Amino acid sequence: MYGCNSGVKLAKITDGSSNTFAAGERSWDAFAAVWVGVDQWIDCTTHGVSMVLGTVFYKINIPPDPYALSCDGRGSAGFGSRHPGGTQFVMCDGSVHFVSETINFQNSTIPSNLGIYQRLGQRSDGEPVQGF
Repeated sequence: MYGCNSGVKLAKITDGSSNTFAAGERSWDAFAAVWVGVDQWIDCTTHGVSMVLGTVFYKINIPPDPYALSCDGRGSAGFGSRHPGGTQFVMCDGSVHFVSETINFQNSTIPSNLGIYQRLGQRSDGEPVQGF
């Protein structure tokens, strides 16, 4: 939904605001940023936006590399929480949903082959998800 210096109007969310993630939990346990404005990791090539914004490229609650400065992208870039079994997401319509870590996940370079989780993270792929 968001990117560096971006602004997205509701009209650009063509998959529907109730079918698109606006924000999700990022766990401090996974070395995720806990406030906007974090600058960078020391001794790592990851800077700014990638430390604050999460990605649906990785499964929910996937554990990170145990060494925070390894530039591991798994758990530290994905969404996760300390809640057993999943994490909370705010949808673009303002509703909040607990999303299970067992939600259909299928990473692919072909948009029509993405899992439900990845499709919820896209605002205009033409394949809205309902009843997840």
